[in-house]
Amino acid sequence: MVQADYDASEHGSLRYAIGIVSVAALGGFLFGFDTAVINGAVPVLQHMYLEQDGFSGGLPVNQLAMKTFTGLAVSLALVGAAVGAFAAGPLADKIGRKSGMLLAACLFLISAIGSGLPLTIIDFTVWRFIGGMAFGAASVLAPAYIAEVAPAKMRGRMGSLQQLAIVIGIFVALMSNLLIVESTTTRSAGDSWLFGFKAWQWMFWIEAVPAVIYGLLTLRIPESPRYLVAQDRDGEARAVLGSVLGASSVDRKIAEIRDTISTEHTPRLSDILSRKRGFLLPIVWIGIGLSVFQQFVGINVVFYYSNLLWQSVGFGESRAFLLTFISGGINVLTTFIAIASVDKIGRKPLLMLGSAGMAISLGTMAWVFSAAPIVTRPAELTIPEDVRIGSVELRVTVAQSGEPASHMLDIDAASAVNGRLVVDFSSVVPDPAKPADLTIEGLPLGYLLSASDRADSGTVTHRTTVQPSLSGEHQHLGTIALVALNVFVFCFGFSWGPVVWVLLGEMFTNQIRGAALAVAAAAQWAANFFISWTFPLLAGVGLGTAYGFYAGSAVLSLLFVTVFIRETKGRELEDM
Repeated sequence: MVQADYDASEHGSLRYAIGIVSVAALGGFLFGFDTAVINGAVPVLQHMYLEQDGFSGGLPVNQLAMKTFTGLAVSLALVGAAVGAFAAGPLADKIGRKSGMLLAACLFLISAIGSGLPLTIIDFTVWRFIGGMAFGAASVLAPAYIAEVAPAKMRGRMGSLQQLAIVIGIFVALMSNLLIVESTTTRSAGDSWLFGFKAWQWMFWIEAVPAVIYGLLTLRIPESPRYLVAQDRDGEARAVLGSVLGASSVDRKIAEIRDTISTEHTPRLSDILSRKRGFLLPIVWIGIGLSVFQQFVGINVVFYYSNLLWQSVGFGESRAFLLTFISGGINVLTTFIAIASVDKIGRKPLLMLGSAGMAISLGTMAWVFSAAPIVTRPAELTIPEDVRIGSVELRVTVAQSGEPASHMLDIDAASAVNGRLVVDFSSVVPDPAKPADLTIEGLPLGYLLSASDRADSGTVTHRTTVQPSLSGEHQHLGTIALVALNVFVFCFGFSWGPVVWVLLGEMFTNQIRGAALAVAAAAQWAANFFISWTFPLLAGVGLGTAYGFYAGSAVLSLLFVTVFIRETKGRELEDM
């Protein structure tokens, strides 16, 4: 199909162009892998934070602190991404796209190794922040390089390789997480795997392999011809353009590039400001809008929190890994639809179709979680390894409405798996759909109940939380939620996932591309941070509320595309 559109004998080597573009897209693979690999580790990090072994780094050891600081460990990587994205554009204009990609590969490697060897939640967060800087930089450098190298007739499809690499990276991360967990004795990320190291540590260390490959292959690709012309290195630019377009097109293309590049100064952030008003240029605001809406529909909630989501509504850990893996596979397959159609159907129609489909599927998710009955979420009891008590009798005093009432509850400690045991308090709570304050007496020394601070007297206080139920007799709602979620992933996969990266790479002129991409990508990561950080808070109010917000954002994204986006299919970058 590609060969039919571009004749390599007349217009240079298509194979060469695809090769160098694919290397640049490897940054997208690492970007996707690094953002998704955390999914399997979050539940383990929460348990580690609550254990009295110093992983909390001196921070308070309780439920609120655990949620706050493990959430920051995930979301601050996105702040790092915003920093990396903002710095990458001007840096790439100064040192080149290729050198910028080499720097990103080094940061990926450092983060992968450090994330698997944390001493506390604090230094783990630092390693994740470094990884965030790496994939933030990659999110700017790869689409800029691809757009500047790819022939105009192929630019949409080649630009879509960035998103394909991202979703493959996500898929591979989820697959490796699943395979590692399934290879452990207890099918848990907290269990030991190879050489005595924990499964979740290997999830991060595997990323070191593609990081090294990315760096080595980047050394073998040429610099962007548009950057070379901007640096008055026309001879090198001729060699690159001759290999991609053919010798007959080189002089015309270099002349076009030079006509669009100002020779009075090197590119800088002030280029994207309007001289009359001092604000950002309208085209930059449109790029920011695309970036923000790509995140506000909630796609990364699926890949950051889906394991916790499915476990919280009644699915086991192993099945939660499998469901997340399936969603990642759908995301990969649908990206091929975009690659096949973006240069035929166009950018704008795909975005509009995707927005409509996402609005419907997300609205369905919001309805399911609003309609599902609310039940008491089971608590988790952590038992020391050296304890061999078979049964424990607890006195539970419940304060919810009316006078407090006491109940006796038997706990079978012998049935604990990997030192952890699920305790269901719904049988003693008058209204399982409302939180209740519990006073629990008789807990043996060394036991820890869901982040409650255990007093020396053997008495703990615990506040129950509630959740929608999608299992058991409400399994039909779980089926609807699964279908709707994967329809959402499908609609995002052929539209807003790849097409936004294509547009961001091609919609800006040569002079402002680096700076404008930096600002747009930084806005994207800031929006990603906001969505990832607020999801636990919105979910605390209700999952229906959270998905209702994402559905509303999908509706607004449709209006935004209709009004502000112009079609760029088939246009040269110099004509933008």
